[in-house]
Amino acid sequence: MLLRPNVAVVIAPSTKSRVPSQARSAWGRIGEASAVAPTLNIGTFATCERAGDNRSSTVGRYSWPFAEAVLLALLLSLPIAAQSTDNEPARPRLDARADTNEWGLYHELGLFLLFSQPQKASDAFYWASRLDPGQAAPLYYRWRSLWMTNPRLRRKYLSGDRKALGSGFAQSTNALRLRATFRDPFVLAVGDPVALERGPSIERAREFLTTKPDDVGLWTYQAVNFYRRGEFDSTIAHLKQAIAALDRIERKAPVRVYESREFFEYAIGAAYISLGDAKSAREAFERSVSENISFYPARIAIAAIAWTDDSDIETAIREYELAIELNPTEGYLRQEYGATLLVARRFREAVTQLERASEMEPYFANSYLNLGIAYDHLAMDRESLKAYRRFVALAPRRMEARIATAKSRIEELTTGLATGISRPSAAGTDTLARGQAAREKEPPR
Repeated sequence: MLLRPNVAVVIAPSTKSRVPSQARSAWGRIGEASAVAPTLNIGTFATCERAGDNRSSTVGRYSWPFAEAVLLALLLSLPIAAQSTDNEPARPRLDARADTNEWGLYHELGLFLLFSQPQKASDAFYWASRLDPGQAAPLYYRWRSLWMTNPRLRRKYLSGDRKALGSGFAQSTNALRLRATFRDPFVLAVGDPVALERGPSIERAREFLTTKPDDVGLWTYQAVNFYRRGEFDSTIAHLKQAIAALDRIERKAPVRVYESREFFEYAIGAAYISLGDAKSAREAFERSVSENISFYPARIAIAAIAWTDDSDIETAIREYELAIELNPTEGYLRQEYGATLLVARRFREAVTQLERASEMEPYFANSYLNLGIAYDHLAMDRESLKAYRRFVALAPRRMEARIATAKSRIEELTTGLATGISRPSAAGTDTLARGQAAREKEPPR
């Protein structure tokens, strides 16, 4: 019954036919029995759009993502505030028969409205990200849709206007993209393949690289394109070539300036996960942390891998602790940490994290189920009932088995409280805490 951490790439349904199935479920392989997804995004390097720019592309434009990535790599070591429930938009209406607890339906609606009604699309993506804050795609598309609502500022921003660059709108909007980056380094490849088609083909880019072997941006662009095609070995090879190009650039520079490689190693780790090679992935994530000890997305990934082996649960706990110290503002991260503490049977500590998670992400069902389990083990029956009931109210229909189990537990605890009979054992929740996948790998159809 426990919802445990996982890393899962989720693709927008409308693009499913264009992306290899092995790419769509790549991250899901390291934890088939797990739940919440700390996902990550290489779109920061490789997108050929600048804040939604739709102009025709030239190869020369592919050098800009690297310059931005270097800056972002420095900024990403700082905490990024999660979304607030203050001034949240009205929830868009769905079909009367639709599951209003399902994040994927709001994401689908946002995709449908993106070009015709970008503000309404933004609202839909907002709610998709609140119902499941571990998803990358709604954050990425909300970034796109918000820039589309403000074309005048976007033009100034793209021209390098200082006021536009420093505006509150630009900073808060671009923070969404950074948060998507943490969750899925290949969100552009699996979520927005049309953007990649605006640039040169793989074959054409290969020709350019023969004459411009130090074009780091083009190497990363190629890596994302290969990921999109499901050629993960080539993805890794091109990211390693990007690092090699960085080395050559630094050797040629009159003044050696070291540019950190954490983002590249992070993306390499994600590609290894797609190959099913968790050992090599972990080594890449550890190299990322060695490059920058405050780069907490890599710590999240290390913890998720460690949690697939309960003998390494202490490593998972340590890495989650460090990640939360570095960025205490992410509620979904506290949910993962709390779930890990439950596995370690550190129930009081789990309650502390899960209570905070439910405060920060009040629409995320997973936290309430795990909180109910933690309370249950501490014999806090009234608190446990409240958490289980909240889970039932928020859980999407696809969690049918968990909903049924929670309802059964609610009935048992309610009877025990009403009759004064000795409380039923919480051992059943332990049995269900292991081996049940808690999220679909793709949004519902």
